[in-house]
Formats: sequence, C-alpha cells, structure tokens
Amino acid sequence: MQVCERIINVTDYVTKSNLPASDYVINPYVGCPHGCKYCYACFMKPNLILRDLELLKQCKHLTVSMSINTLDEKFRADMDHASSIKDRLQTLKTLHDNGIYTILFMSPMFPEITNFRKIISASKEFVDEYWLENLNLRGSYKQTIMDYIKEQYPQLTSLYETIYVKRNMS
Repeated sequence: MQVCERIINVTDYVTKSNLPASDYVINPYVGCPHGCKYCYACFMKPNLILRDLELLKQCKHLTVSMSINTLDEKFRADMDHASSIKDRLQTLKTLHDNGIYTILFMSPMFPEITNFRKIISASKEFVDEYWLENLNLRGSYKQTIMDYIKEQYPQLTSLYETIYVKRNMS
C-alpha cells in the first residue's frame, strides 16, 4: 500500500459520537477499503494505528478500539478485506503492552455465529474493555447478508428471517 500525505486545514477535528462511552472523538484515520458486507460506515478508511504508536503513546487518556466479531478466519474473509483476526489481536496486544487503553468492539454480532465467550477468552489479557453491537441489517447489504446466511449457514436461515425479516427480536 502506498502512503500519501497531504496537509489540510480544518476548522474542527473533534466529531460528535454516538458510541456508548464517548461524547466526542478524534479519528485521524478517514475512509475504508475493507468493503465489509455488513458495514453501515463503509465511507471510512483503514486505522494505520501501529504506524503511529510512538505518537499515540504521547497522548494522555488515549483509548483505541478495534472491531472483531469472530475468530473464524474464513468467516472474517467472507465478510471483509481487512486485516486478519490474528493481526487485529496482535495490534490490540501491542497497544495494550505500550500502555494504551484498548477496547475490543464486538461488532456486528452475528446471531449464532459470533462466539463472544471465545473472543473474550482469546483477548482478555490485553483488552481493557468490551463493547458489543448487534448486527443491524438495513439498506443494500441486508439482502447480501441474508443470501450469505442461506448459502453458508442454511441451518440459521429461519432464525435470521425471524429476526431481520419478521423483526421478531424475542
């Protein structure tokens, strides 16, 4: 990947956030090439976070969060073109080992596919906090995910139709 640097003038680098623990955030990494099939924020770009580790260590009260919703590399590869689960976990560990507060954002949680217990077990030594978010199927990717479930997890088709077509969350 080629890194391009450009200087831009901004009037405000703080953004209002709807995240559970933040009123405002600074996100210096904008846009995304990952192409997650379930993504409602596909306009974002890759967090080159370890490249900036020395700079980040100078920040007070810094929190870094990273999304992981599976330990199954095949499922991850089917859903996105982002870094591997192993690389994401290693990144969280490196950040944590360098004194940075880490959050594992389990998002989105796919019913009967995301195993939160295994994810926590694999990361509890270097994750300070966990956030969880349900799978929200709306817009153009809803049918993509429903077709994927029918093809790859046919035993879950009825459950996904109950939740995401009939909107029965019970």
